[in-house]
Amino acid sequence: MAAEGGSHRRNGVHAIVIGEVLVGVEMARVDETYQLVIVRHQLGKPKAEGKRPPVESSVIFRGVDGQLSEKLRKQGLAPAFLTRSGEVKAVPGDFLEAAKIVAAGVSCVNCRHVHGLIGSAAAATTDSAAAIVAIAS
Repeated sequence: MAAEGGSHRRNGVHAIVIGEVLVGVEMARVDETYQLVIVRHQLGKPKAEGKRPPVESSVIFRGVDGQLSEKLRKQGLAPAFLTRSGEVKAVPGDFLEAAKIVAAGVSCVNCRHVHGLIGSAAAATTDSAAAIVAIAS
């Protein structure tokens, strides 16, 4: 639908999350170098009765200057990150698939589509602490 004086465009995923925990997976890319941060956001205890609880955030993983060649990216792999001393710093296993999906998203040229939205709706109904992971480029 065209709006007067311009065009109508979607600007990403919009969602309402009902849960106590949200994990965000964010990645930036410059050529073959990747930056990755995985953050857990959860509700804290309300400071006063009837007030909204604060959102407490903690970094699960931070990968700096990860490398992923074009050839390996096309195979659907995640970037390799190293510690400052040069040792391998592995992406936590629970988030490896998310890192692969986000790497594909940040590597998609002129991208206008969502690369992944993964939710654990079934787990959320049985386990109030179930995490929902949202991935978008």
